[in-house]
Amino acid sequence: MSKARTNRVFVALGSNIRPAFNLRQAVRRLASRCTVRAVSPVYETAPVGKADQPNFLNAAVLIETERDAAALKEVLQAIESELGRVRTADKN
Repeated sequence: MSKARTNRVFVALGSNIRPAFNLRQAVRRLASRCTVRAVSPVYETAPVGKADQPNFLNAAVLIETERDAAALKEVLQAIESELGRVRTADKN
């Protein structure tokens, strides 16, 4: 029996809706599903595209997981949904 491959993945995080809470929760929820190896400092950035919205807080997380890209995408989208993200046709 072969050992499952461990993938190292950088995940970019960003929010301008309750951003401090959402970034902390995103890291906690990732940690409950993957191994978090590192978390970057948090940076505040101005919105791009649709400028009439609050600034964003952004960070990156290095995780290790045995999931493939498709399975990890499902996990990330589930976390977004749990935190109240509503996807619309407008990417901005």
